[in-house]
Amino acid sequence: MLELLGILMLFFSTFLMGGCILIGWWIVWGRPAADARELRRKFVSLGTVAGKRLAQIEQVVGKPKGWTTIGQNRFHYRWSTQTYSVTLTFQGDVCEGISSEILA
Repeated sequence: MLELLGILMLFFSTFLMGGCILIGWWIVWGRPAADARELRRKFVSLGTVAGKRLAQIEQVVGKPKGWTTIGQNRFHYRWSTQTYSVTLTFQGDVCEGISSEILA
């Protein structure tokens, strides 16, 4: 009886540890990679971004994570996940093109 209890406890702890490892893997590598692929897929679906208005881009990829003023009525808008980042340059609300794209 004691041996059976020991075997069940070992089985349960092994099962629990395996579940924790899978959840940890998903949190550290799986989810950030999925988020990056999704954001990149949305940008690719836009085609050429030059000439598009900020509102058109936001409809597809969502609101930017941040923005910076780079001159008179010129801006950098940045969309990013944990492992992927895209920065677009705008003159007013019209996109001039991709300033940088980083896949970490």
